[in-house]
Amino acid sequence: MGSYRRSRHRRRALAVLGAIRSALLTLAGAAGAISIVVFAICLLGNIRPLIVVSGSMEPGIPVGSVVFSQVVDAREIRAGEVVSVERPRGLGLITHRVVSVEPADGDAVSMVLRGDANDSDDPQPYVVTSAGSYRLHVPWLGFVSAWLQTTSGLLFAASAAVGLVALYLLDPQRMSATQSAGASGRRRREPVRGG
Repeated sequence: MGSYRRSRHRRRALAVLGAIRSALLTLAGAAGAISIVVFAICLLGNIRPLIVVSGSMEPGIPVGSVVFSQVVDAREIRAGEVVSVERPRGLGLITHRVVSVEPADGDAVSMVLRGDANDSDDPQPYVVTSAGSYRLHVPWLGFVSAWLQTTSGLLFAASAAVGLVALYLLDPQRMSATQSAGASGRRRREPVRGG
C-alpha cells in the first residue's frame, strides 16, 4: 500500500513539474518569437529603439522608456511632432518635440526642439537631413535593456539560457517512463524462489 501511495505522489509531482516546465518553455518561446518579430519590424521599417535617459519629455515619455522612432526625411517633419535627432559634436541622440521647422541648405532643415518638461527651447537649432519620427514608447524597458548590458545582466541572461536548455532536456514524462521501464525490468529479472 505504501508503494502505491509513493507512486501516486510521484506521478502527481511529475505532473506538476511537467505543467510548470511547459508553462516556462511556452513563455520563453513566446518572448523569443516577440523579440524576433520586433527586430524584423525595426529592421524592415527603418525603426530604431532608443533608451530615454533624461526626464526632459516627462510625464509623457518617462525616464527608462524605450522610444521607437522611424527614420524619415527631415522635410516630412512638422511642428508638434516628437523626433529623435543627432546632437551637435557627436554628443548622441536627443528626443524632443518640434517647435518649428525651417528649410536649410540642400535637403536639410533647421529644427527648433524643446522637451515637454523644459521651460525653454534647446540652445540651438538642429540642422538635419533625416530624423527619427516618434512611433511609440515602452516604459521601463530601457532599464531592463541597460541592465542586460552589464556584467550581472549578461551572467543572468547566460544562466537563464542554460536553465531553459536544461529544462527542455529534463522532461518529467520521459524521466517517469524511463524509471517505470527500469523498475519493471528489475522485477522481471528477479529469480523465482521455490521449495
